[in-house]
Amino acid sequence: MREIKNIRNALWVGRFTKGERELFDECRMQIEKSSGNYKELMLFCMDCALKDIESGDHKMAAREIGVIHELPVYEEDFEEWDEAWFYKNQLSEYFDKNKNIDRVKRFIDILAKSQLQES
Repeated sequence: MREIKNIRNALWVGRFTKGERELFDECRMQIEKSSGNYKELMLFCMDCALKDIESGDHKMAAREIGVIHELPVYEEDFEEWDEAWFYKNQLSEYFDKNKNIDRVKRFIDILAKSQLQES
């Protein structure tokens, strides 16, 4: 989902306009309608990002979006997804940079649950 990458990039530079908010809401609706294994994780991170945006912490919001920005939303997305990159790089960066231990623990719980769905 390319749009979510645009949101992440805008947040990294400290910009979150009305247009980005509309795009954010559209992405969230698309994810809500999906049935992928990572749906709950993506919605959780988007909710966390929105809280960060509302508190003015655009960098943390970008990190929340960054960890999910390449996750497969639809079944056909799995073919192009680099799962190893996600587990070796994106997760470690998220855990290293996120100082909110409650969020990290919840993230891990949701991620583990998503893996059970794959089995």
